[in-house]
Amino acid sequence: MATPRSAACRRATPSSWALIISSHIFEDLEQVADEVLVLRNGGVVFRENMGNLHQMTVFRLPEGASLPALAGRRVAWRRKQQIGVLAERTSPLAVHLRQTPDHVEEPATLAAIYHGTEHICAAGN
Repeated sequence: MATPRSAACRRATPSSWALIISSHIFEDLEQVADEVLVLRNGGVVFRENMGNLHQMTVFRLPEGASLPALAGRRVAWRRKQQIGVLAERTSPLAVHLRQTPDHVEEPATLAAIYHGTEHICAAGN
């Protein structure tokens, strides 16, 4: 006898269902998720398709570095005397930030974004 759940699963198509996972095991989420949301105080502070996220990079800059109003910034934060910026890897902003003295560039990971958004200071353009 079919249960309501098994019947719904048979009718489901990839475009008609969603699975919501709440976890702090970011490496696992990066492997299974198509899209991620970071929630803080009941609101969405970051939302991105994982395919797009892999085309981004995180820059860590010394506090006081300037952030020009160039295209490509998704989110920025201040944490531990640094500025963090998530930017599209080939954007004008990324090109500019690579010229900033003492910058650090690293792959965009959910862990970096999650911890950075605790101290969010600017949304992207």
